[in-house]
Amino acid sequence: VSNDGTPNFLFRNLGAQGMPGIQFAEEGLTSGSAVSQDGLAQASMGIACADFNGDGRPDLYVTNFYMECSACYLNQGDMAFVDAIRGVGLYAATRPMLGFGTQAADFDLDGWPDLFVTNGHIDDFRFRGEPWKMTPQVFRNLHDGTFGDVSATSGEFFRGQYLGRGVARVDWDRDGKPDLVVSHLDIPAAVLRNETQGAGHALILQLHGVDSNRDAIGALLKVQVGSHTQVCEICGGDGYYASNERKQIIGLGDATVVDSLEIRWPNGKVQQLQQVPADRELHLIEPH
Repeated sequence: VSNDGTPNFLFRNLGAQGMPGIQFAEEGLTSGSAVSQDGLAQASMGIACADFNGDGRPDLYVTNFYMECSACYLNQGDMAFVDAIRGVGLYAATRPMLGFGTQAADFDLDGWPDLFVTNGHIDDFRFRGEPWKMTPQVFRNLHDGTFGDVSATSGEFFRGQYLGRGVARVDWDRDGKPDLVVSHLDIPAAVLRNETQGAGHALILQLHGVDSNRDAIGALLKVQVGSHTQVCEICGGDGYYASNERKQIIGLGDATVVDSLEIRWPNGKVQQLQQVPADRELHLIEPH
């Protein structure tokens, strides 16, 4: 949960514990996700959740205010996080930006989540040398715990300057690659088609809850291809005032078969599938 100028909150779900409703405990400070790598409170605009370093644990990427840089909280397990924005190579690229909406998506389908960020100031301070409209950014996951800024080679849209705000992920042309819809102040939204050449294979999944909620929000997917494991959680909303298409596009790189697919449904049920062919869309219904 993000705040302006105060430490972030991270709420641990404690379950009912014999009391009415669901109980939560705020553990932002003790988990390491309340402040930046430098121990500072940040503005915290948008948030994206994905396993960026391939260790099987979901990490958090948070956009922040102008001259603050973003934060990349790497999950250490047991509700512990470390901001590694310098280690992942995004400190310099994000510090001169005021980030809003952000999404993690495997744009080239190589099996590793990339990042998109839309930027734009909240005030016109050009008279004192601060930028107002800003360019959007796309960062490619380099598979080694770092990201590379590929904005300059990602299309005409990334050469423009905007007051970017929200961004949602959707495969609107149904070609199996994640596309984006980006909202701006004062101008129409942009619909971005992913035209990445040489993209890898993919498996598209849509979960339908029965005993769990219908959209299976909170379900955890674990995809095993060779020695590489991907972990993906179905989220109800992320980015910045955004909700994504419920279909999950899992990039597989050169692989044509998923060795193992595990679904942990929101109610705790575990479903496993073996030797799942790639390049198809599966609708999975929660088993009774």
